[in-house]
Amino acid sequence: MNFKKSKNFLKQFFVLGIIAIISAPNSMAQIKDFGAWANLNVEKKINQTWAVEFSNSLRFSDNLTQLGHLNQSLGLDYNFNKNFRLSLNYRLIHEHDDYYEYERLHRFYVDFRAKTKLSKLPLNLTTRLRFQQEVDKVFNMDYRNEEKYHLRTKFTVTYTGLKKIRPFAFYEPYLPLFSENPRVFDKHRFAFGSEYRFNNQHSIEAFAMFKRRFGKRKTYDDYIVGLGYNFSF
Repeated sequence: MNFKKSKNFLKQFFVLGIIAIISAPNSMAQIKDFGAWANLNVEKKINQTWAVEFSNSLRFSDNLTQLGHLNQSLGLDYNFNKNFRLSLNYRLIHEHDDYYEYERLHRFYVDFRAKTKLSKLPLNLTTRLRFQQEVDKVFNMDYRNEEKYHLRTKFTVTYTGLKKIRPFAFYEPYLPLFSENPRVFDKHRFAFGSEYRFNNQHSIEAFAMFKRRFGKRKTYDDYIVGLGYNFSF
C-alpha cells in the first residue's frame, strides 16, 4: 500500500513540475535540443564528519553530435549529522561557445543540504541550497556579465521502500542574483530517474531531464537522458 501511495506521489510531483515549467508565459522563439550526460562521482570519507568529493561530467548536445560541455569538480564536505551537510566546491568547465570553440569557465559554489522524511510513507525529501559564482578569469571577477551569480534550490523526492532501487524526481529553479534580468528565474530543471545500489560503495543511476533556459531573445528547451556511476569509500 505504501509503495502505491509513494508511486502516485512521485508521479504527481513530476507531472505538476512539467506543467508548471511548460505553461509558464513565454513569447520568445524556442530552440529545442536533445542531449546525453555521463557522470562520475567519487567520495572519499576522511571520518564521520569530513569527506572529499570529485566529479566528472561529459555532456553531449546538438542532438548528440558534439561534446558541448565538460567539467570536473572538487569539493570538501562537512556533515553536521546524517541529515545536514555543508560543502565548499570548485568546478572547472569547458563549454562550447557561439563560435564553436571551447570556453574555459571557473565556478565556485557553496551547498547546504537538508534531508527529511515525508509523513509515514517511505519517501525522503532532500533540499539543496546552492550559491554559485561563475567567472572566466579567476583574478578578474567583473569580467563576465552581470548574470554570473545564481541561487539554486533543488528539491529531490526519493522512494526508499526498496532494498537496492531508489526511484527519484527533482525540480531545480535558477534565481539570478545582482542581475537586471526581468525574470525571477532564468533556468528550470526537472528530472526523474532511479538509482541502483550494488552495495554501500557502488551505485549507478539513470535519469531523464527537461531543462528550460531563458536567453535574451530565445528560449532553449533541452531534453536530456543521463547515466551516472557513484563510488564511495
